[in-house]
Amino acid sequence: MTDGPATLMDSAEAGADLDIEYPGGGMPVHASVPLPAGRWKIRATQNWADEENWVGLVQLLPIES
Repeated sequence: MTDGPATLMDSAEAGADLDIEYPGGGMPVHASVPLPAGRWKIRATQNWADEENWVGLVQLLPIES
């Protein structure tokens, strides 16, 4: 259940660390996702083309009450 916007981020990062610079420089990558308040079903998958190239897909579907 959500009461508003969500943040899309790498699962290796802790949410509290999103605004903390890495020791070697740079910031964790994340994006705001505008979501209306409500309940959501989350589907996710990853697919690798080779050892270095991959894509992840996340789908949010509203759950009717």
